[in-house]
Amino acid sequence: TMPVIPTDPKETDPKPTEEPEKKTDPQPDPTEPKAATTMPVIPTDPKETDPKPTEEPKKKTDPQPDPTDQKTNPKPEPTEDQKDSTTLPILPEPTKKITIPPPTPTEPPIRSDDVELVAEDLGNDRYRLRCQLKSGESLSISSSFYNGDELFAEDVSEVEVEASCSEPAWTCRGETYTSDVVLIEPSSITEGVESTVSNYFINEGESVSLAFEGDPFSVPHSAGFYRASRISGLAKISGDENAYNVEVSEAGRYYFIARRCPGDTKSINIGYNVVVKNSDVPIATGNMCSVFGDPNVKTFDGIFYSYNGPCTYVLAMDGTNFSWFIYGMFKDCGDGSACLSDFTVIHYGPTSQNLQIKRGFGINQNGDMVGVREGEEKMFGDDIRITFDGIYLNVDIEEGAVTLSWDGLSFLRITVAEGAPVMGLCGNNNGDPNDDLTSNYYKRGEGESFADTWSLGQDPDRCRQHPVTPLATDQDGNEFSDGALSLIPEESRKAARISEYSVAAGHYSSKAGLNNYLRCAAYRAYVEELKALGYSISRYDVDVGCPSPGQVRLMGVELGCPWTKDNAPFFIPDLFD
Repeated sequence: TMPVIPTDPKETDPKPTEEPEKKTDPQPDPTEPKAATTMPVIPTDPKETDPKPTEEPKKKTDPQPDPTDQKTNPKPEPTEDQKDSTTLPILPEPTKKITIPPPTPTEPPIRSDDVELVAEDLGNDRYRLRCQLKSGESLSISSSFYNGDELFAEDVSEVEVEASCSEPAWTCRGETYTSDVVLIEPSSITEGVESTVSNYFINEGESVSLAFEGDPFSVPHSAGFYRASRISGLAKISGDENAYNVEVSEAGRYYFIARRCPGDTKSINIGYNVVVKNSDVPIATGNMCSVFGDPNVKTFDGIFYSYNGPCTYVLAMDGTNFSWFIYGMFKDCGDGSACLSDFTVIHYGPTSQNLQIKRGFGINQNGDMVGVREGEEKMFGDDIRITFDGIYLNVDIEEGAVTLSWDGLSFLRITVAEGAPVMGLCGNNNGDPNDDLTSNYYKRGEGESFADTWSLGQDPDRCRQHPVTPLATDQDGNEFSDGALSLIPEESRKAARISEYSVAAGHYSSKAGLNNYLRCAAYRAYVEELKALGYSISRYDVDVGCPSPGQVRLMGVELGCPWTKDNAPFFIPDLFD
């Protein structure tokens, strides 16, 4: 038999490591004679087969017998097979080395304050949206993108979107964060487009084509032509489809308006003024008296003067039969001036009437407040007919013997037949302007003007001693040459007394509050002169910085007649909504 070769654990370990000392049984001396011819079976010890010995936890085990003890473990006799073969010890299989990675540190959650949504303009109203940290670093996780409250894309780092009119709000969101809202709106269509105003003068029966030139934008939400209404607001005249030109034949202020989105305040807005001339109307304005502003008076024969008496005066009266009288009450208003606040119409006949017509178009009839609706006609007695066209309250006495137009605030126009004898602050209508300021209602006292004598007997200390100041006529009237008013030929401008009206408007250094309304009363009186010359002009106020007719009406109501929603003759949104 082969000699027994002792087994050394160091030689069986594929990765030798420093072995801890362990107690082993003493090995016999190979020079000594063997007691047996076969190798003993060596029990396998787990400690010896572990390639990486580690400290084993102590555990309680049953005591094992000592294999060298012949008494307790006698050596068995070898068999014939054992005698004829060599038995080698079975070596344990080496085990794989297991490496346990260290625990990954937990990252703090991303907060809403840490992220931002960035929009990159790609052109043509397309944008790339990217969710990132405010430091500029990319997020380590994907996000979801929302358009308004609707999910657009999830688990992505960026998206490409198109600007929208209906829902421009975008956010990016994660489990622990939501970015601030970013608005992705269509680009403005006004870029490179200048807001201009064009003026057109045509004769009655002619037409003019209004057109928008250029194409600075893709197809907008809406594009078309509008006309400014007589009172306020706009009305579309080019139909429902988009339009870039329109044919018109009526005077007015027109607009081409194009918007990218509904309600877009950044719109293309091009203005057009059209003035129409009726060539059949002669140049004649001698039978019209105007009271306007602070107050200023233009007599029937064309004399302009300013008078600031704060009382009630005879403006005009029948100089033949004394059948009608028109009184005007001047009250303090504006910056240290007075202006017409209401007037009274008195008519004597089979059905005599006494009507006080106030600011805001209220009619005081024997203590009852009466109104006339737009388009309505009301008779007061047999000889006074009142209508309302939305801008002026018109009074007709004795079938046109005298007519009045009142703007409800401070401007009154009185028209009588040419040459009809009249008296009062409006003069005598005899065609001679030189004697307009010489008539008296009563004998003029020392220091009194002719206008003082036409007061109705109130306190002399308050109602008299107010001078009459003629208006200068050396102004060029440039202030009245903007917009539609610039189209009026020079001859007609002079006939309408542009210089005097320009001087009257220039009395007001401030254009704020009520002062601007009084300043613009001069414009209104001037335009009425032009209308008498045959010119049709509408909404000139837009270009000269004056309130619209609707604003004038509202101011008259606020300062004068206390209308309510139940008795008002017209609807006033700013008061009744």
